[in-house]
Amino acid sequence: MPGLPDPWYKRLMQIIKFDNVSLAPKDSQGFHGLDWTVETGECWAVVGPNNSGKSMLTAAVKGRIRPLGGRLFCPDRKCIEQISINAVSSLIRGQGVFYQSRWNSIMDDETMGVEAYLSAKSVPAADVLTDIAPVARMLEIDPLLSKRMNQLSNGELKKVVLAGVLVNAPELIIYESPFAGLDQVYRPKMDHILSWVTRQTPCIIVETHPDALPSCITHRIELDRFQVKYCGPHDPVQHVPGRPITAAVRAASPTTPVPGTPPTVITGKSNPGKIDTGPAPSQTESPVLVDMKQVRVTYGRQVILEDICWTIREKEHWALTGPNGSGKTTLLGLIAGDHPQAYANDITLFGIPRGSGESIWDIKARIGLVSPELHLYFPKDIPLFEVVCSGFFDSLGCFKTCSAPQLATASNLISSMGLIPEKDRLFGALSPGIQRLGLIARALVKEPLLLLLDEPCQNLDPENTRMILEMITRQVNRSSATLVYVTHVPQEIPDIVSKHLALDKGPPLIS
Repeated sequence: MPGLPDPWYKRLMQIIKFDNVSLAPKDSQGFHGLDWTVETGECWAVVGPNNSGKSMLTAAVKGRIRPLGGRLFCPDRKCIEQISINAVSSLIRGQGVFYQSRWNSIMDDETMGVEAYLSAKSVPAADVLTDIAPVARMLEIDPLLSKRMNQLSNGELKKVVLAGVLVNAPELIIYESPFAGLDQVYRPKMDHILSWVTRQTPCIIVETHPDALPSCITHRIELDRFQVKYCGPHDPVQHVPGRPITAAVRAASPTTPVPGTPPTVITGKSNPGKIDTGPAPSQTESPVLVDMKQVRVTYGRQVILEDICWTIREKEHWALTGPNGSGKTTLLGLIAGDHPQAYANDITLFGIPRGSGESIWDIKARIGLVSPELHLYFPKDIPLFEVVCSGFFDSLGCFKTCSAPQLATASNLISSMGLIPEKDRLFGALSPGIQRLGLIARALVKEPLLLLLDEPCQNLDPENTRMILEMITRQVNRSSATLVYVTHVPQEIPDIVSKHLALDKGPPLIS
């Protein structure tokens, strides 16, 4: 009969049950009359575009949102582990490291190490999952155990956080965008790992791309504007695991990241000698914005970048690629003025050698930056509109008063991105995709001379990815900006990109 509880033997099989549940936080839309049941042996995907309700649904499962009506049964919140941008951000900020000083803190012995983090997460149990050694081998993170948490790249950090979740032996794992930030080689391995993990522990995969679902998925619930569009068995034939961008965004072969442009491939881990990344300067070439000569970056005995030579000229458009841990983020840190080892290297930015008395703020004034690290460290208690306006001042928060033209520019930009309904909400209350859109707007708002975009479309759905790629192209063409675009997804690279620098861990290869 309707309204009666399920019989006891049925309830024993249920991990999650939403029975006519209503969810409606005061500052956002919500669900009404939601029914959803997850049973033992099922692996569900929660799929939908940005702002469709995925974050609200998982927040209810995690116990962070109380239903306004209906019945909700979930495991104890203490027994649920969630891997998301917000969860990782809380972990990093809990280390007491701030964005502007993160590079200096890498050499700080007080920052937690990877092995210490995993030991703290591990629980005493007979299950092999709680043993760090086999988990580290399975995830291929043995080389990372001797590192500190803030030394890790975005992709490496995701692997370590997953290891921490596994050794904690939770009753339920919620994993958002498991392939995001991982290089192409590791993604099939992650798909295999997830298949194994889901046989041991119930998992819910949250994804903005319907064709990026792992092969372990048995069921899916599709959301759109807080409405359930589908809820039932998943047909794996219609979805290719680990392919994070649909063909509708941009048709490109994964083996040719920049069509028609052979990449210059250099290594960040061994000494290849000088690698020339372009023709010899001539009188007709554009001015040099970035000039690196034999750049070397080390942390103790660990070599991150070795003998890097790279010249970026005004109005050039570059793709920067490479596997996790190859040094892409470090290279961008040298350009953005954040990395202290820039002063120990032969680096010229905007015609001024580093260490010649220039201010870091003079450098930042000419650069617009988006990166996973910025997303992790950005304060969560700031309204979205102020996040965007902070781009005028290169600050993590808007501590100065914007002029009327600046306010108008910011308003027009967020309007064009469809963010007006979210502009007064706190950054931390937004979904990861909307947060990323806000950070992209922050980078674009001042129309900088140099755009450094490190995986800007991470956490974005196909429609927003398409919008952002078109917006980047329009702004770069209009303002004659120089572009460095970093991604693990070749299909994301804008068509305007004509040069390609690939970092690798092995010997150099020039093609």
